[in-house]
Amino acid sequence: MLRDLAFRLLLIPLVSFTLSTPMPGHAESPPSLPGTTPRRIVESELSIALESVEIAGVRSEGMTVNGSIPGPTLHWRVGDLARIHVTNTMDVPSSVHWHGLLLPNEQDGVPGLTTPGIRPGDTHTFEIPIRHAGTYWYHSHTALQEQRGVYGAIVIEPDAAEASAGGSIDHAGRITMERGPERDVVLVLSDWTRKDPTEVMRLLKRGSEYFSVEKGTAQSLWGALRAGELGSVFRRSLQRMPPMDISDVAYDAFLVNGSTETVIAAEPGERLRLRVVNAAASTYFYLGIAGRPFRIVASDGADVDPLKTDRLLMAIAETYDIVVEVPEDGRLEFRATAQDGSGSARAWIGEGPDLPATAVPPPNLYAIRHGGHHAKHGSHPAEHAPRPRDTRLDTQSPRHEHATGDTFLAHGERTDSDTPVTHEEHARSGRHGEPRTRPKAHADAHLVKEDPRPIPPYARLRSRKPSAPPAEAPTRTIRLRLTGNMDRYVWSFDGKTLAESDMIPIQRGEVLRVELENTTMMHHPLHLHGHFFRVLGANAARRHDAHAPLKHTVDVAPMQTTTIEFLADADGDWFFHCHVLYHMKAGMSRIFHYEGDAPDPTLAEERERIFADPVYAWAEASALSQFTEGELIASNRRHELGVEWEIGYRGDVDHEVLSRYRYHVNRFYRFFAGASVEDERDVAVFGAEALLPLNFDGRAWVDTRGQGRFILSKELDLTTRLGFVGDVEFDTEQGFEGSTGLRFRIHRHAAFAVEWHSEFGVGAGIELIW
Repeated sequence: MLRDLAFRLLLIPLVSFTLSTPMPGHAESPPSLPGTTPRRIVESELSIALESVEIAGVRSEGMTVNGSIPGPTLHWRVGDLARIHVTNTMDVPSSVHWHGLLLPNEQDGVPGLTTPGIRPGDTHTFEIPIRHAGTYWYHSHTALQEQRGVYGAIVIEPDAAEASAGGSIDHAGRITMERGPERDVVLVLSDWTRKDPTEVMRLLKRGSEYFSVEKGTAQSLWGALRAGELGSVFRRSLQRMPPMDISDVAYDAFLVNGSTETVIAAEPGERLRLRVVNAAASTYFYLGIAGRPFRIVASDGADVDPLKTDRLLMAIAETYDIVVEVPEDGRLEFRATAQDGSGSARAWIGEGPDLPATAVPPPNLYAIRHGGHHAKHGSHPAEHAPRPRDTRLDTQSPRHEHATGDTFLAHGERTDSDTPVTHEEHARSGRHGEPRTRPKAHADAHLVKEDPRPIPPYARLRSRKPSAPPAEAPTRTIRLRLTGNMDRYVWSFDGKTLAESDMIPIQRGEVLRVELENTTMMHHPLHLHGHFFRVLGANAARRHDAHAPLKHTVDVAPMQTTTIEFLADADGDWFFHCHVLYHMKAGMSRIFHYEGDAPDPTLAEERERIFADPVYAWAEASALSQFTEGELIASNRRHELGVEWEIGYRGDVDHEVLSRYRYHVNRFYRFFAGASVEDERDVAVFGAEALLPLNFDGRAWVDTRGQGRFILSKELDLTTRLGFVGDVEFDTEQGFEGSTGLRFRIHRHAAFAVEWHSEFGVGAGIELIW
């Protein structure tokens, strides 16, 4: 026994300094370690470049790290000092954020907030003391570079002494945990578009249904009729809700380790720890492995009691460690299916005949009540449904069709007040994913046969180590409403984008409890830099649970409220944002500011860019045989400049041009002022616009001659490509005018058009959209 102990003690330093082979290990709940001299300094070189890459068989422009997408996996160990030299070879600035790491504020990698951006041709050196083990990742925090390929995985092992305390060291120097796997496999998931992400953002801002049409998820009257959901569509439009979708962008490919399909060599009987990173810009994935159960052993780098499931909904920017055993009878298919059903990526594990994963049923968007889940037919009418804080999903029921309530403003904002839920009511319900009792170790999640489209498993995750903050720390609660406008693609907190908001002050030593109320019909993965938080669920139901899971990123489901809490034990300013990349860039971000800490003056110029409110431009114009009409727009968050025209050229040329400034109050109301030039009547106009029930658009104005005009217009998709347009107008001086027509989409920039106009007659032509 003594000889064996001596042998193990001799091996510990050897393992501690081994750099060539990634060591299997286990993710620990991140401890706060006292400052010590690092055991070793690990140097890494990263080079970011703009180059042509081949993905899914097609070459396009991407941004690589060390020549690949994703970049190399970085391997460190607790106690190391990671020194990373990042070189930007591009002609635009770049950056790297170390997602999920507890690190000094100036090393966090957000340009202008914590760290200088990396200018073209420059090299920036990061020095990060490694304090905690687990699976993490890195990515650019500049512009939309993450979408183009600037990301990679991080694997941090526990120190050898800590790891060997729970297992043994074999003769090859590998640490084998009693509960742990034999070997690590890193799987980085992502989404890929061959379009310039800046153009993707502009198309989203334009407000067209192009991406939904491209991926086959556009809703229409015919589709609702076929689905037997005309009533649902009518009720939603009565509440001014637009057609909804689960994700925003149509992607060309979904990737695992940079490929649509990859192969992982493994021996039968071998146990693997799959370290899965969702590095997608805007895609949630359902994970499944050959239709067989697997065990979740870590989430966001922190150990959890093993949780058995056979399907997992993984939010953007999360990491999960999953343990699987390679079977004797074939090779396993690991499949990551996009939540909206538009595609998947896969990895084959092992050898032999294929053991395919079970397909995820596509969502029925017409019947959706809960962001990817379906409500039971005959659920409560929308006007009598409970408020969002009451709308809880009963995860104890076998199917989510039993969820009640459909009072949802798809992609938009609620306008009325909350109805509070008492603690007693919540305790009786045990809903919104919260168990009636504390989860037990080795708990099992629901399996596919019971729930083919599950929600994230937070309610059943249990930290292996106590996660409760110090009992003596003061607790403060704040509430943030997640708000948005899909029509104009504006995303925000409390109706304000980052450019319009103040920083959120926090005091060092306090426990900050944050209630996150999602008033939109989109999932939002919220990430806090530089901290881990406890996920307490709805109404902070797990606030007394000493083993509530620790995470750095949490999904807040549509029309649900989730509470998180964290100990404020850092300094400086820290970013908090939605990790749907386009939501973040559209404004869904905040900054937590430690009171008493001054911003770094050397970052002042870059800091202004964080609060920028960019302007986007778009246009559409119809060139028909009897007249032309169209609109040019340049807009930021609330302010918009535009020109509208209508010119008839049958007989005498009749024209009307309106140049106007528009102010957007919210999704439902707008004010405008401008000048109208119409034949022989030139006037200034002042008016208001509103989104009305059944999604009619209403406009009313008064001009400087005391005359008024009222317009009611409507667009309706009859099929995914064929749409109806119509309007009726009453002018107090000129009387009634109207038009009606059809549009058939042939391209994201063009449609065939036929239209009747009360003044110009019937004609046909083409509509161009830019």
